Amino acid sequence: MVKTVKLLLLKILSAVLTYSANALITNLLSLKDTGYYFLFITIVTLFSGINKLGLDFSSVKTVSLLHSKNDIAAIRTYNYDILAVIVFFGLILCLPLSIVTFFSVHSVSAVLLSGVALILLTMKDVIASILRGIQKYYEAGFIQNSSLPLVLVIIFGFSYWRHWAINPYIAYAACVLFCFCIGIFFLHRNQAFSFKKSFSFLAAKNVINYNKYLISLFFMGITWLPNVLVSIFLDVESVALFNVVNRSAIIISFIYIAVEAYIQPKIAAYHDRSEYTELQTLLVKMSKLSFVISSIVVVGCIAFASLIMGFFGKIYESNSNLFVIMSIAQYLNVITGSAATFMMMTNREVVVRNVYLITLIGICIIIPFVSYLFNIYYTVLAYAVCLIILNVVLAIIARVKYKTSVSFLIPIYLKPNI
Repeated sequence: MVKTVKLLLLKILSAVLTYSANALITNLLSLKDTGYYFLFITIVTLFSGINKLGLDFSSVKTVSLLHSKNDIAAIRTYNYDILAVIVFFGLILCLPLSIVTFFSVHSVSAVLLSGVALILLTMKDVIASILRGIQKYYEAGFIQNSSLPLVLVIIFGFSYWRHWAINPYIAYAACVLFCFCIGIFFLHRNQAFSFKKSFSFLAAKNVINYNKYLISLFFMGITWLPNVLVSIFLDVESVALFNVVNRSAIIISFIYIAVEAYIQPKIAAYHDRSEYTELQTLLVKMSKLSFVISSIVVVGCIAFASLIMGFFGKIYESNSNLFVIMSIAQYLNVITGSAATFMMMTNREVVVRNVYLITLIGICIIIPFVSYLFNIYYTVLAYAVCLIILNVVLAIIARVKYKTSVSFLIPIYLKPNI
């Protein structure tokens, strides 16, 4: 429990850093340039989801099982192989990424740096998953959530203080590079990575779990594709509003992410050892902790919505009701529990894959329809409803089909079917 609380504090720090970075960006750039900047990040992140090949999910389970056997040599080989695969596929994706960036962002520097940012961002996120697998939760949390906003705050903060003009795309790429280097350092320090003289793609392809790859793709689509749809059916200024509101509300989900980071390897280990009672106890215990903390945070977000959005500028403050909508949605997502994580760590990826796919299709239909007919207010509301339905459906499936309660709000069966 102490470790989980420390992880939550780290997530809170990450939320503060993310909020500060976004506030600095919105005050340094115009609303239109802010929209283009967030659109650039969205495109790079979407392509990163393709480039991850599901390794951000599968590596946690694989590495945790190897770690439980203390097989350091196998961990090193596995980690080298998956990072090499990421670089290989990333180089292939650079051309289509550059084309999409050119026609979306209209910036030469964004086009030139998109490929570099893609490969480094992907490796950074997968390294964080590897660190979770070897139970280095603090290092993983720092790399995954704190490192990038921390460096962005330093760079944008210095630019704001000195009143210097800054290219946001160069700053972002430099930050991702720095975070990747820290991640490699953490792996070396924990004896979880070493360079090999040769690399066999045919052997390395066996590390890819295709169901987890599709889950990763669909999840990235659910998270980031609405930004692209908003830019198409509304305008780039609406992209800025949508991103600031969504990213600010994520402060509530950071509690959920902290719990996920802690329980992922434990779920895999409990399931591998058939310790089903302990697994059920862990899920309920973590859901109670998430409920208490997220309840406090969401009340603060709703009560001080105008103040929180005011730091980004007047236009954001006048749309603080959008922040309230997304805060409530994120809160409901947190208290429904870790159903997706439970199913992915217990070899039930197909269910998560199918639910994510249906949700993504729904978003691709609903968001354009609502954006075309109405405005950003109804677009945010529609997206929030989609997220809530997604998590409720997963929690119900876990309860009814697998007899497992992922939240203390859901009654527990006496004999879990895990």
